[in-house]
Amino acid sequence: MISALIVDDEPSARKRIRNVLKNSDDIRIVGEAGSVKQGLAAVRALRPDLVFLDVEMPGANGFELVERVGGNPLIVFVSGHEGFALDAFDVEAVDYVLKPFTAARFERALDRVRQRIATAQSAALGTQMRAMMRAFDRERDDFLHQINLKHRGRQVVVDLATVVCLESDGNYVGLRLEDGRDFLYRSSMSALCEQLDPTLFLRIHRGIAVNLTKITKHHYLNNALYRFHLSDGTEVTSGRAYRADIEAALSRNETAG
Repeated sequence: MISALIVDDEPSARKRIRNVLKNSDDIRIVGEAGSVKQGLAAVRALRPDLVFLDVEMPGANGFELVERVGGNPLIVFVSGHEGFALDAFDVEAVDYVLKPFTAARFERALDRVRQRIATAQSAALGTQMRAMMRAFDRERDDFLHQINLKHRGRQVVVDLATVVCLESDGNYVGLRLEDGRDFLYRSSMSALCEQLDPTLFLRIHRGIAVNLTKITKHHYLNNALYRFHLSDGTEVTSGRAYRADIEAALSRNETAG
């Protein structure tokens, strides 16, 4: 069942959406809001899968709500102004439905929502299966927990739990610690990440992996990109190809929390 929120300042517009959705057995309306402020509170309280969102409303427009909530929930804009359509797809809205709309046009938007959800679920399942296979192939204690390396002529043991971020640096991987120290370890990023506990480290970019316990906050930018704020004060941005892995890991962390 797909949970949906309707955000529109016009009661008649909200009623029209409700009436059209009566024929959709897999869509459940969990709430309504008449402004961006109310909509933002409803999204945070109800955590809907989908928001039907007007653009122009008193006080703020729908794009401000999208910016505040990031990549979730899915957005279908329902607006009487066609001039915002390109902006809507820039923020990866599922569809942009012009008022007044027909039931057939609205159903096409719902089909796109269903397809987007199915694709995301398939990608998340693939990520979970890969993680399960890695865990099956080795016991947890077989993951790499410390790295021995040479730094300025002496041997150093780095506890990976203290590492904030890993970054590719030519034939090396840079280890950035929370206390400000940096070390270089001779390895490719892929080879090193294969040895790391996936519940501790998340690869977010071809050349970047972050310690999940060192993320202080994150937010969705657009175009499948995330920005992470780390405990040492730095920020890193993900690559588009890693969106499914990132969202699966964030979902696991929210569930665990």
